[in-house]
Amino acid sequence: GGARFWPMAGYWSPSESVPPTKCRLPSACPGSMGELGPYPPRMSEDGLRITAQCAEGYADEFCSTCAAEFYQEYGVCRPCGSDASVKAEVAMILIVAGAYFFVVLLALFFLSAKSLVKVVSVVVTTQQLVAVFKVGLQQLSGTIKSELFPTIVRVLSILNFEIEVVKPGCSVGALSFISLYYGTISVVILAGIAFLLVVWLRTVSCLASSKMSRLDHMLSHRSGGDTTSRSGGTTGRSGTSVARASIMLRSRSKHAIIILLALAYLQLSLRSLQAINCVRVGDGSTRLVAELRVKCYQGEHLPAAVVGWIVVVSVCAAFPIWMAAKGVQMYWALRARRTEVIRVAMEAYGFLLRGLKPPFFWFRALQFLSTLAFVAETVFIGDESSRIFATIINFVVTM
Repeated sequence: GGARFWPMAGYWSPSESVPPTKCRLPSACPGSMGELGPYPPRMSEDGLRITAQCAEGYADEFCSTCAAEFYQEYGVCRPCGSDASVKAEVAMILIVAGAYFFVVLLALFFLSAKSLVKVVSVVVTTQQLVAVFKVGLQQLSGTIKSELFPTIVRVLSILNFEIEVVKPGCSVGALSFISLYYGTISVVILAGIAFLLVVWLRTVSCLASSKMSRLDHMLSHRSGGDTTSRSGGTTGRSGTSVARASIMLRSRSKHAIIILLALAYLQLSLRSLQAINCVRVGDGSTRLVAELRVKCYQGEHLPAAVVGWIVVVSVCAAFPIWMAAKGVQMYWALRARRTEVIRVAMEAYGFLLRGLKPPFFWFRALQFLSTLAFVAETVFIGDESSRIFATIINFVVTM
C-alpha cells in the first residue's frame, strides 16, 4: 500500500516512495517509465520499480555528476576520448592560459594607463564573445557534430577564469562544484598577488631609472664650487621622486585590482550565485541546483555558502555601486577644475573612465550591473529560450 512515484523522463527519484524531482539537465534523467528506447523500465529483486536511472555518462543523485571517463561541457557530460587527444587539448589550454596572463602582466609592467586600458578592453570584449558563443553552444549541444568550434570556445573560456576547461574527470580527477568554486576563488587571489607584484616591480624599476638619471646628470655637471648645493638639490629631488613613486604605486595598484575584478567579475558572479542557489526537492531536503547531490548549508556546502554570500555582497553588488560613486566623484572633481586629481585618477581609475564623457563617468557601473543581471537570469531562471537573448543584450550593453 501507500503512494508510489514513477518519474517520467527528465525527472529522478531515489525510490518509489519519494516524489520525483526535475533534473538540472532533463536529458540526463531517462526516468523509469520506459519513454526513451535505450532505457526500459527496470525492476529490483524485491519487485519495486527502479527509479534512480541516469543516462549514459551521468551518475550520482539526480544524475548531477559525470560518470567515469566523462567530463562536463556546457552542462552536458561527454566522453573523454583518447588519452592523446586529452593531453593535446590540455596542453593547448595551458599554453593559452599562460600567454593570456603573460600578456596582461606585461601590459601592467610596461604600458601607460591609457594603453593598458586598451589591452584590457580587448580582453573584456573577447570574454563577452566567448560567453555568447558558450550560451549558443549550450542551446545547440545536442545537434553539433563537429568538435572544432566547441574546442575553440572551451580553450578561450580560460579568459573567463573557467578552470573546468581542463576536463576534470579526464585530464585530472573529477571535481565537485564546491571544489571548482574554491578553485576559481584561488585562481583570482593568485592572479591578484601576481598583479600587485608586477606593479611593485614596475615602481621599483621606475624609481631606479630615475635615480640613475639623476646620478648621470650630477656627474656630468660636477664642479668643485657647487657640489654642496647640487647635493642638496639632488636630495630634494630624490625625496620628491620617492613621493611620486609612492603615489604611482598606490594608483597603479588600485588600477590593477580594478582590472582584475573587471576580468574576473563574470565568473565570480556566476559561481558565487550558483553557490547560494538552492531548491527544495522531492524528499523535502534543500539541494544545490548546480549539483543536486549536495545538501545546502550542510557539510561541505556550509563554508562555500558563507564565501559565496561574502563575494556576492562585497564584489558582485558592491563593485558596480563603488564604480558609480567613483565616477560621480571624478565628474565633480573635473568640474572643480582639479586637474591634478584627474591626472592621478586616470592612472588609478582609467578603466572606469575610458571612452566616457565626464557626465557619464558612472556608465561603466551600468555595464557591470547588466552583467550581474544576465548572470542572475542564467542562474535563477535558466529559461533556455531567453538565455541567448539575455546574453546578446548583455554583450551589446557591455560594448
